[in-house]
Amino acid sequence: MFKQGDLKINFSKAAKADIDEDVSNNNSVLANSRENTLHLSEDLVNDIGNDGSFLQSKKYIVFSIAVLSQILNQSSASGLYPILPVIQEELNTTVTLANATVAVYAIMIGILSSVWASYADRLGRRRVFISSNTFLVLGNIGSALSVNIGMLLGFRITCAIGAAASNALGAGMINDVFRDHQKGKALSWFNTVSLYSISGSPLICGSIVQYLGWRSVFWSLFISYCVLWIIIVLLLPETNACALQKKRQNMEKNREQAPQTRKNRIINPFASLKLLAFPNMLIVCLYLGFIGFTHRAMGVSFTWVYNSQYQFTTTMVGLFYLSGLPGSTIGAFIGGMISDRVYMTRVERAKESGEQIYPEMRLSLPGMFVVSITLVIPYVTYGWCVEKNLHFSIGIFCLTFVSLGLSLAGCLLTVYAIQSFPNHSSSAQACMQTVKCAFFAAGSLWGTNLENIAGSGIFYTVLGGILLITSPFIIYIQRNYKKWQEKRDAMN
Repeated sequence: MFKQGDLKINFSKAAKADIDEDVSNNNSVLANSRENTLHLSEDLVNDIGNDGSFLQSKKYIVFSIAVLSQILNQSSASGLYPILPVIQEELNTTVTLANATVAVYAIMIGILSSVWASYADRLGRRRVFISSNTFLVLGNIGSALSVNIGMLLGFRITCAIGAAASNALGAGMINDVFRDHQKGKALSWFNTVSLYSISGSPLICGSIVQYLGWRSVFWSLFISYCVLWIIIVLLLPETNACALQKKRQNMEKNREQAPQTRKNRIINPFASLKLLAFPNMLIVCLYLGFIGFTHRAMGVSFTWVYNSQYQFTTTMVGLFYLSGLPGSTIGAFIGGMISDRVYMTRVERAKESGEQIYPEMRLSLPGMFVVSITLVIPYVTYGWCVEKNLHFSIGIFCLTFVSLGLSLAGCLLTVYAIQSFPNHSSSAQACMQTVKCAFFAAGSLWGTNLENIAGSGIFYTVLGGILLITSPFIIYIQRNYKKWQEKRDAMN
């Protein structure tokens, strides 16, 4: 997936080179001056080699933990798709409340991602990661033991409290480790893992349910999160140098300043949402959120349609979700390559002409047009296929292209948003997560009802049309890059 050289990070020389080249928004806060290297906390010094870069093993550990956490979190959401009919029947509840087990999970992740991110940017990733994973362990125990829908919803909220942290921190840790010209590739594969999980987890969970019952899904997640918690405690290094630097500075303050220090340590749990005051960030989040609404509505619809209308078992429904894997893989490869190549080409041209370098160079109108087309056509086709009760293979084929579009959108827009705020990478990820989860919840909870009211064909045609019409928004973002840069400089 990565070449060995891709994962090299030098917190002194490499970051200083970025400053000398005037590459906008240095990707490492360690390089504000040479003295930063000397002031690193011992926690970080133990994880770097003689050349000042992370030990190779630590680099792979950070990336692997972020990926593993993302796989489990997505499995805890998308993996429930094929078991919703079983939950409805065994807990004697309604379709809407069964869907709510997915919706409430997304809602709480959206609300709490910003809280965890605010603490992570100030206190460090490691401590927050360890604390949040405890909620996931306890929540899955309670979910497995639930005897009614109310109890299950309550413990799904507990799970979401923990999942909100890892969703926000994963991209932040990767941003801490990779340089600007590597972030597109790294984050594209990280985002694609989510799509892999969306495609693969329904099959695994559907098979488990068919042979062992729906509670066994939560017991499996419980065991997996226990293993992840142990790995985090034993192996995960602290990657947030900004938090470590602040911690050391606070320790060196005079005792007479202790009251003021305690006051300054009070953290606004929703401070990360301040990034939504940036119009460019808000537009990106809303567009990603609307894509998420449409996809989540389709995901829930797919389960009920193929289970009830086409009469397939939960295992077969889960198997059909695997059709998204080829699209996700292609999207990750193309998206990461386009993002990095477009950015570096424009940076080189700017250097030659002595122009300013800014994150908006990473955005591409042709790329966004391809994203909208690969989403709109399969959404509309799926809607009319379901309404006309055409052959089931058409809907599966559409799912492949939807996954391609989702992967491309995630690569092109997520990397831009995070690079725009390098010192607040977890907060940027949390903002996107908050908005997307709000749309996810709406799609899970009301998507099926709206589809029943309007009809599948009209419903997905309208959603696809909105995606197509709004895709040129990046022109506005690119043309106003100076305004965004001034706002970023004022914040930093």
